[in-house]
Amino acid sequence: MVKDVKIQNNSTMMGVFKVRTNRRKRYVVSPSVAFLKPGESMTVKITFRAKEIDSVLADKEAQESSSGKVKKDTFLVQWMSVKDEFYYSNSYFDQIPRKAWIEKASVLIKEVEKQVASKERKKYFNYEKIYVGFQ
Repeated sequence: MVKDVKIQNNSTMMGVFKVRTNRRKRYVVSPSVAFLKPGESMTVKITFRAKEIDSVLADKEAQESSSGKVKKDTFLVQWMSVKDEFYYSNSYFDQIPRKAWIEKASVLIKEVEKQVASKERKKYFNYEKIYVGFQ
């Protein structure tokens, strides 16, 4: 099963996003990291791995048989606006293969996460929870 999620850059700055999930083994997110120019949008495909159906059923049984909380599947879009100095200009950005920018973006996100305490990350990132329903 596949669900499409549209992510749009409503800002006036270039941005990079990463889609995170608390159940990485259960879902494939493609692309999970990408750049978006101002006003640009992209469709992200979230694929439920069929081999995970047994774990979903087990979670559901556990939830029904106990009053304890069962971990819900969640998705989070982590967004960071990118200053012009990072990519020089739009014409320069367009000359470099997107794959190279994606690798650079992944490194940038990891560096910020590594160097900045989790409570301070909201200075660099915007977060938005997205809801995806699979039947």
